Amino acid sequence: MFMQNENYFVQTRDGSLTIKDDETGEYFHNKAGAYTEALTHYASPLVKKLSLHIPRVLDQRLTEVVIIDACYGLGYNTWGFVNTVLKTKLDFLRQARSLHENQIRISVFAIEKAYELLTLDAKILIDPLFYPLNTYLTQFEHNTYYRTFLEDNISQHADDSSNCRTSFIKEIPNSSCVENSDLNRTFIYNNLPGITIELHFMVGDLRSVIQTIDAPIDAIFHDPFSPQCLPELWTLTLFHCYFNLLKSRFGGLYTYSSAASVRGAMQRVGFQIFKTSGLGKKSGGTVGRIPGTLLASDDLNRFNLTPLSEAERKYIQSKAGLPYEDNACLNASREIIIANRKAAQASSNRPSGKQYRSALNGC
Repeated sequence: MFMQNENYFVQTRDGSLTIKDDETGEYFHNKAGAYTEALTHYASPLVKKLSLHIPRVLDQRLTEVVIIDACYGLGYNTWGFVNTVLKTKLDFLRQARSLHENQIRISVFAIEKAYELLTLDAKILIDPLFYPLNTYLTQFEHNTYYRTFLEDNISQHADDSSNCRTSFIKEIPNSSCVENSDLNRTFIYNNLPGITIELHFMVGDLRSVIQTIDAPIDAIFHDPFSPQCLPELWTLTLFHCYFNLLKSRFGGLYTYSSAASVRGAMQRVGFQIFKTSGLGKKSGGTVGRIPGTLLASDDLNRFNLTPLSEAERKYIQSKAGLPYEDNACLNASREIIIANRKAAQASSNRPSGKQYRSALNGC
Protein backbone atom coordinates (compact mmCIF):
# COMPACT_ATOMS: atom_id res chain seq x y z
CA MET A 1 0.00 0.00 0.00
CA PHE A 2 1.12 3.56 -0.67
CA MET A 3 1.78 4.51 2.97
CA GLN A 4 4.50 1.86 2.99
CA ASN A 5 5.95 2.86 -0.39
CA GLU A 6 8.84 5.29 0.00
CA ASN A 7 8.76 6.14 -3.73
CA TYR A 8 5.85 8.51 -3.27
CA PHE A 9 7.86 10.81 -1.02
CA VAL A 10 10.38 13.38 -2.19
CA GLN A 11 12.93 14.88 0.20
CA THR A 12 13.13 18.67 0.17
CA ARG A 13 16.31 20.61 0.87
CA ASP A 14 15.69 20.97 4.62
CA GLY A 15 15.30 17.18 4.87
CA SER A 16 11.50 17.13 5.25
CA LEU A 17 9.31 15.13 2.87
CA THR A 18 6.77 16.15 0.28
CA ILE A 19 4.76 14.50 -2.50
CA LYS A 20 4.17 15.38 -6.15
CA ASP A 21 0.59 15.53 -7.37
CA ASP A 22 0.09 13.85 -10.73
CA GLU A 23 -3.10 15.75 -11.58
CA THR A 24 -1.64 19.26 -11.26
CA GLY A 25 2.03 18.40 -11.71
CA GLU A 26 2.85 20.45 -8.61
CA TYR A 27 4.62 19.45 -5.42
CA PHE A 28 2.71 19.83 -2.18
CA HIS A 29 5.45 22.09 -0.82
CA ASN A 30 8.32 24.37 -1.75
CA LYS A 31 11.28 22.15 -2.64
CA ALA A 32 13.49 24.44 -0.56
CA GLY A 33 11.85 22.81 2.47
CA ALA A 34 8.38 21.59 3.37
CA TYR A 35 8.89 22.23 7.08
CA THR A 36 10.66 25.56 6.46
CA GLU A 37 7.78 26.70 4.25
CA ALA A 38 5.23 25.90 6.96
CA LEU A 39 7.23 27.91 9.49
CA THR A 40 7.95 30.86 7.20
CA HIS A 41 4.47 31.50 5.81
CA TYR A 42 2.15 30.06 8.45
CA ALA A 43 3.39 28.99 11.88
CA SER A 44 5.93 31.66 12.80
CA PRO A 45 3.87 34.73 11.81
CA LEU A 46 0.86 33.42 13.74
CA VAL A 47 2.85 32.47 16.85
CA LYS A 48 4.51 35.88 16.92
CA LYS A 49 1.17 37.63 16.48
CA LEU A 50 -0.31 35.75 19.42
CA SER A 51 2.73 36.39 21.60
CA LEU A 52 2.31 40.15 21.10
CA HIS A 53 -1.33 40.09 22.17
CA ILE A 54 -0.96 38.85 25.76
CA PRO A 55 -3.14 41.67 27.19
CA ARG A 56 -5.98 40.88 24.78
CA VAL A 57 -5.66 37.17 25.49
CA LEU A 58 -5.85 37.66 29.24
CA ASP A 59 -8.52 40.36 29.22
CA GLN A 60 -10.83 38.19 27.17
CA ARG A 61 -9.83 35.06 29.10
CA LEU A 62 -8.97 33.47 25.79
CA THR A 63 -7.74 29.92 26.32
CA GLU A 64 -8.44 28.67 22.82
CA VAL A 65 -6.83 29.35 19.48
CA VAL A 66 -9.11 28.39 16.57
CA ILE A 67 -7.56 27.72 13.17
CA ILE A 68 -8.85 26.66 9.78
CA ASP A 69 -6.24 24.63 7.91
CA ALA A 70 -7.63 24.86 4.37
CA CYS A 71 -6.18 22.00 2.31
CA TYR A 72 -4.57 20.23 5.26
CA GLY A 73 -2.56 17.89 3.03
CA LEU A 74 0.32 16.34 4.96
CA GLY A 75 -0.36 18.48 8.03
CA TYR A 76 2.81 20.58 8.01
CA ASN A 77 1.10 23.90 8.74
CA THR A 78 -0.93 22.68 11.72
CA TRP A 79 1.84 20.63 13.29
CA GLY A 80 4.47 23.26 12.48
CA PHE A 81 2.38 25.74 14.46
CA VAL A 82 1.97 23.35 17.39
CA ASN A 83 5.68 22.54 17.38
CA THR A 84 6.61 26.23 17.29
CA VAL A 85 4.36 26.88 20.30
CA LEU A 86 6.13 24.12 22.22
CA LYS A 87 9.60 25.32 21.26
CA THR A 88 9.09 28.96 22.15
CA LYS A 89 7.02 28.34 25.30
CA LEU A 90 4.92 31.41 24.68
CA ASP A 91 4.12 33.69 27.58
CA PHE A 92 0.47 33.82 26.59
CA LEU A 93 0.20 30.07 27.09
CA ARG A 94 1.85 30.12 30.51
CA GLN A 95 -0.12 33.12 31.74
CA ALA A 96 -3.41 31.76 30.44
CA ARG A 97 -2.75 28.51 32.27
CA SER A 98 -2.01 30.38 35.50
CA LEU A 99 -5.44 32.02 35.35
CA HIS A 100 -7.47 28.97 34.37
CA GLU A 101 -7.59 25.38 35.39
CA ASN A 102 -8.12 24.17 31.85
CA GLN A 103 -5.24 23.77 29.44
CA ILE A 104 -5.15 26.00 26.41
CA ARG A 105 -6.87 24.40 23.47
CA ILE A 106 -5.66 24.61 19.87
CA SER A 107 -8.73 23.80 17.82
CA VAL A 108 -8.16 23.11 14.12
CA PHE A 109 -10.77 22.70 11.39
CA ALA A 110 -8.67 20.58 9.02
CA ILE A 111 -10.25 20.63 5.56
CA GLU A 112 -8.98 18.08 3.05
CA LYS A 113 -10.58 16.51 0.01
CA ALA A 114 -8.16 13.58 -0.40
CA TYR A 115 -8.68 11.67 2.83
CA GLU A 116 -5.91 9.20 2.01
CA LEU A 117 -3.48 11.98 3.01
CA LEU A 118 -4.84 11.82 6.57
CA THR A 119 -3.01 8.53 7.07
CA LEU A 120 0.44 10.09 6.77
CA ASP A 121 1.04 12.39 9.78
CA ALA A 122 3.09 9.83 11.70
CA LYS A 123 5.38 9.40 8.69
CA ILE A 124 5.90 13.16 8.42
CA LEU A 125 6.27 13.95 12.13
CA ILE A 126 9.01 11.40 12.75
CA ASP A 127 11.35 13.97 11.18
CA PRO A 128 13.81 15.49 13.73
CA LEU A 129 12.64 18.94 12.59
CA PHE A 130 9.44 18.27 14.55
CA TYR A 131 11.28 18.05 17.87
CA PRO A 132 10.02 18.41 20.63
CA LEU A 133 6.52 17.61 19.34
CA ASN A 134 7.46 14.10 18.29
CA THR A 135 8.69 13.26 21.78
CA TYR A 136 5.15 13.72 23.11
CA LEU A 137 3.13 12.48 20.14
CA THR A 138 4.25 9.20 18.63
CA GLN A 139 0.92 7.68 17.65
CA PHE A 140 -1.94 9.33 15.82
CA GLU A 141 -5.38 7.88 16.25
CA HIS A 142 -6.66 9.67 13.15
CA ASN A 143 -3.96 8.02 11.00
CA THR A 144 -5.17 4.61 12.09
CA TYR A 145 -8.83 5.55 11.63
CA TYR A 146 -8.43 6.82 8.07
CA ARG A 147 -6.09 3.99 7.13
CA THR A 148 -8.76 1.49 8.17
CA PHE A 149 -11.42 3.43 6.30
CA LEU A 150 -9.16 3.58 3.25
CA GLU A 151 -8.46 -0.15 3.28
CA ASP A 152 -12.17 -0.91 3.53
CA ASN A 153 -12.91 1.46 0.67
CA ILE A 154 -10.23 -0.09 -1.54
CA SER A 155 -11.79 -3.50 -0.98
CA GLN A 156 -15.24 -2.20 -1.84
CA HIS A 157 -14.00 -0.64 -5.09
CA ALA A 158 -11.67 -3.46 -6.10
CA ASP A 159 -13.98 -4.59 -8.89
CA ASP A 160 -15.36 -1.18 -9.83
CA SER A 161 -12.39 1.19 -9.95
CA SER A 162 -13.55 2.65 -13.28
CA ASN A 163 -16.28 4.57 -11.46
CA CYS A 164 -13.84 6.39 -9.22
CA ARG A 165 -11.51 9.25 -10.17
CA THR A 166 -8.07 8.45 -8.79
CA SER A 167 -5.81 10.89 -7.01
CA PHE A 168 -2.06 11.32 -7.35
CA ILE A 169 -1.69 7.76 -6.07
CA LYS A 170 -3.20 5.82 -8.91
CA GLU A 171 -4.45 2.79 -7.04
CA ILE A 172 -6.14 4.71 -4.23
CA PRO A 173 -9.77 5.89 -4.70
CA ASN A 174 -10.10 9.62 -4.11
CA SER A 175 -12.37 10.88 -1.34
CA SER A 176 -14.63 12.59 -3.87
CA CYS A 177 -15.88 9.10 -4.70
CA VAL A 178 -16.97 8.40 -1.14
CA GLU A 179 -20.06 9.92 0.42
CA ASN A 180 -19.86 8.94 4.06
CA SER A 181 -20.31 11.13 7.13
CA ASP A 182 -17.88 8.86 8.97
CA LEU A 183 -15.09 10.71 7.19
CA ASN A 184 -15.75 13.79 9.35
CA ARG A 185 -14.29 13.09 12.77
CA THR A 186 -12.82 14.94 15.74
CA PHE A 187 -9.66 13.64 17.40
CA ILE A 188 -8.30 15.00 20.68
CA TYR A 189 -4.65 14.86 21.73
CA ASN A 190 -4.03 15.99 25.31
CA ASN A 191 -0.61 14.57 26.14
CA LEU A 192 1.27 17.77 25.31
CA PRO A 193 2.41 19.89 28.29
CA GLY A 194 -0.24 22.57 28.87
CA ILE A 195 -1.88 22.13 25.47
CA THR A 196 -4.84 20.17 24.15
CA ILE A 197 -5.12 19.69 20.39
CA GLU A 198 -8.55 19.23 18.83
CA LEU A 199 -8.46 18.19 15.19
CA HIS A 200 -11.82 18.48 13.46
CA PHE A 201 -11.30 16.72 10.14
CA MET A 202 -13.76 17.86 7.47
CA VAL A 203 -13.38 15.79 4.31
CA GLY A 204 -14.66 17.38 1.13
CA ASP A 205 -14.27 20.23 -1.32
CA LEU A 206 -13.05 23.40 0.38
CA ARG A 207 -15.70 25.60 -1.23
CA SER A 208 -18.51 23.44 0.12
CA VAL A 209 -17.04 22.78 3.56
CA ILE A 210 -16.18 26.41 4.33
CA GLN A 211 -19.87 27.34 4.13
CA THR A 212 -20.64 24.99 7.03
CA ILE A 213 -18.30 26.75 9.48
CA ASP A 214 -19.71 29.63 11.52
CA ALA A 215 -17.34 29.72 14.51
CA PRO A 216 -15.15 32.79 15.14
CA ILE A 217 -11.68 32.04 13.77
CA ASP A 218 -8.24 33.31 14.84
CA ALA A 219 -6.27 32.23 11.78
CA ILE A 220 -6.75 30.60 8.41
CA PHE A 221 -3.91 28.67 6.75
CA HIS A 222 -4.78 28.72 3.04
CA ASP A 223 -2.66 26.18 1.19
CA PRO A 224 -4.18 24.76 -2.04
CA PHE A 225 -2.23 24.16 -5.21
CA SER A 226 -1.46 27.32 -7.17
CA PRO A 227 -4.05 29.75 -8.60
CA GLN A 228 -2.96 28.73 -12.10
CA CYS A 229 -3.94 25.12 -11.39
CA LEU A 230 -6.93 25.60 -9.08
CA PRO A 231 -8.31 29.14 -9.58
CA GLU A 232 -11.61 28.10 -7.98
CA LEU A 233 -9.84 27.94 -4.61
CA TRP A 234 -8.44 31.49 -4.88
CA THR A 235 -11.52 33.56 -5.58
CA LEU A 236 -12.86 36.84 -4.29
CA THR A 237 -15.92 34.99 -3.01
CA LEU A 238 -13.90 32.53 -0.94
CA PHE A 239 -11.74 35.27 0.57
CA HIS A 240 -14.89 37.18 1.49
CA CYS A 241 -16.01 34.11 3.46
CA TYR A 242 -12.64 34.07 5.18
CA PHE A 243 -12.87 37.75 6.09
CA ASN A 244 -16.25 37.25 7.75
CA LEU A 245 -14.97 34.29 9.78
CA LEU A 246 -11.90 36.22 10.98
CA LYS A 247 -13.22 39.71 11.66
CA SER A 248 -14.77 39.19 15.11
CA ARG A 249 -11.44 37.96 16.54
CA PHE A 250 -9.21 40.23 14.44
CA GLY A 251 -7.67 37.14 12.90
CA GLY A 252 -5.27 36.67 10.03
CA LEU A 253 -5.20 34.90 6.67
CA TYR A 254 -1.90 33.21 5.81
CA THR A 255 -0.85 31.81 2.43
CA TYR A 256 2.32 30.99 0.50
CA SER A 257 1.06 32.70 -2.67
CA SER A 258 2.25 36.12 -3.81
CA ALA A 259 0.14 36.18 -7.00
CA ALA A 260 -1.30 39.59 -7.86
CA SER A 261 -4.75 38.06 -8.34
CA VAL A 262 -4.62 36.63 -4.81
CA ARG A 263 -3.42 39.82 -3.18
CA GLY A 264 -5.89 41.82 -5.23
CA ALA A 265 -8.78 39.65 -4.03
CA MET A 266 -7.65 39.81 -0.41
CA GLN A 267 -7.30 43.58 -0.57
CA ARG A 268 -10.67 44.06 -2.21
CA VAL A 269 -12.56 42.17 0.51
CA GLY A 270 -10.90 44.31 3.18
CA PHE A 271 -7.65 42.72 4.31
CA GLN A 272 -4.51 44.74 4.99
CA ILE A 273 -1.77 43.02 2.98
CA PHE A 274 1.77 42.14 4.08
CA LYS A 275 4.34 39.68 2.82
CA THR A 276 6.42 37.02 4.52
CA SER A 277 10.05 36.21 3.75
CA GLY A 278 11.03 34.65 0.44
CA LEU A 279 11.94 30.98 0.32
CA GLY A 280 14.14 29.30 -2.27
CA LYS A 281 13.49 30.80 -5.69
CA LYS A 282 10.05 32.03 -4.69
CA SER A 283 9.13 35.45 -3.32
CA GLY A 284 7.44 35.77 0.04
CA GLY A 285 3.94 34.63 0.86
CA THR A 286 1.04 36.85 1.87
CA VAL A 287 -0.62 37.69 5.18
CA GLY A 288 -3.99 39.42 5.34
CA ARG A 289 -4.81 41.29 8.55
CA ILE A 290 -8.19 42.60 9.66
CA PRO A 291 -8.20 46.45 9.71
CA GLY A 292 -7.73 47.82 13.19
CA THR A 293 -4.92 45.41 14.04
CA LEU A 294 -2.13 47.23 12.21
CA LEU A 295 0.97 47.35 14.39
CA ALA A 296 4.04 49.55 14.46
CA SER A 297 6.92 48.79 12.10
CA ASP A 298 9.02 47.23 14.88
CA ASP A 299 6.19 44.80 15.61
CA LEU A 300 5.90 43.93 11.91
CA ASN A 301 9.60 43.06 11.94
CA ARG A 302 8.99 40.72 14.86
CA PHE A 303 6.28 39.03 12.81
CA ASN A 304 8.67 38.55 9.87
CA LEU A 305 6.15 40.64 7.93
CA THR A 306 6.99 43.37 5.42
CA PRO A 307 4.68 45.92 3.78
CA LEU A 308 4.39 45.53 0.02
CA SER A 309 6.82 47.54 -2.08
CA GLU A 310 5.62 50.28 -4.40
CA ALA A 311 6.13 47.96 -7.38
CA GLU A 312 4.06 45.23 -5.74
CA ARG A 313 1.27 47.67 -4.92
CA LYS A 314 1.20 48.90 -8.51
CA TYR A 315 1.18 45.33 -9.77
CA ILE A 316 -1.96 44.63 -7.74
CA GLN A 317 -3.60 47.66 -9.38
CA SER A 318 -2.80 46.35 -12.87
CA LYS A 319 -4.84 43.85 -14.86
CA ALA A 320 -2.81 41.10 -13.21
CA GLY A 321 -4.41 42.04 -9.89
CA LEU A 322 -7.96 41.43 -11.06
CA PRO A 323 -9.19 38.51 -8.95
CA TYR A 324 -10.83 35.25 -9.90
CA GLU A 325 -14.51 35.41 -9.05
CA ASP A 326 -16.91 32.62 -8.13
CA ASN A 327 -20.69 32.79 -7.86
CA ALA A 328 -22.47 33.31 -4.55
CA CYS A 329 -22.86 29.56 -4.02
CA LEU A 330 -19.15 28.89 -4.52
CA ASN A 331 -19.79 26.26 -7.18
CA ALA A 332 -18.90 27.84 -10.53
CA SER A 333 -16.80 25.63 -12.79
CA ARG A 334 -13.09 26.23 -13.24
CA GLU A 335 -13.64 27.03 -16.91
CA ILE A 336 -16.22 29.71 -16.15
CA ILE A 337 -14.05 31.28 -13.45
CA ILE A 338 -11.09 31.50 -15.82
CA ALA A 339 -13.21 32.80 -18.70
CA ASN A 340 -14.80 35.49 -16.52
CA ARG A 341 -11.43 36.77 -15.36
CA LYS A 342 -10.10 36.93 -18.92
CA ALA A 343 -13.20 38.89 -19.93
CA ALA A 344 -12.73 41.26 -16.99
CA GLN A 345 -9.09 41.83 -17.93
CA ALA A 346 -10.00 42.46 -21.57
CA SER A 347 -12.58 45.10 -20.67
CA SER A 348 -10.57 46.74 -17.88
CA ASN A 349 -8.87 50.11 -18.33
CA ARG A 350 -6.18 49.11 -15.84
CA PRO A 351 -2.58 49.08 -17.14
CA SER A 352 -1.03 45.80 -18.17
CA GLY A 353 0.93 44.04 -15.46
CA LYS A 354 3.87 43.35 -17.77
CA GLN A 355 5.50 46.72 -17.14
CA TYR A 356 5.78 45.97 -13.41
CA ARG A 357 7.07 42.40 -13.55
CA SER A 358 10.75 43.26 -14.03
CA ALA A 359 10.62 45.57 -11.00
CA LEU A 360 9.25 42.72 -8.88
CA ASN A 361 12.42 40.65 -9.14
CA GLY A 362 14.02 42.70 -6.41
CA CYS A 363 11.02 42.53 -4.08
